[in-house]
Amino acid sequence: MLGSPTPLITTEAAAYQRVHAFTRRNWRWIVGLALTALVLPRMVHFGYVEGDKRQTIRIIEQFHARMNAGRLDDIYDDADPVFQNSASREEFIGYITENQGRYGVFENVNSSRLDVMIEAPVRIRAVCKSRFEKSDATEVFAFIREGDEIKLSFYSLLPGTR
Repeated sequence: MLGSPTPLITTEAAAYQRVHAFTRRNWRWIVGLALTALVLPRMVHFGYVEGDKRQTIRIIEQFHARMNAGRLDDIYDDADPVFQNSASREEFIGYITENQGRYGVFENVNSSRLDVMIEAPVRIRAVCKSRFEKSDATEVFAFIREGDEIKLSFYSLLPGTR
């Protein structure tokens, strides 16, 4: 006799052995990919850029309507804590009031550019070349998305349209 007969291995058992061997060799990669698949969607905001732009345009329109109506407290109250920590309510109201004296009431946006930065948290920057009653000016806005809400985090009004 040439030796003991080799046992027959079923195809299911062979497939299991191959998968088990692959898993033992690559377990670190598998765990890393699984964790990435679980964590990444919570940190990064994929695929909503156009929706964020539309929502930001509505927020800017609301900002202008409130500014013209003298509802500056509403703008301040709805802003992100980053904005509120950078200037007191009185400083913000003074800034807007001073600029309204200089430029007059807001009339319309002549052109704008919106950029959505996909990071955690999502940040949106808008630059609007705007027409005011007395003069043209450039408005710079920054927003932060937290969950489903987009909130103002920065506002500046610059003379002329750059």
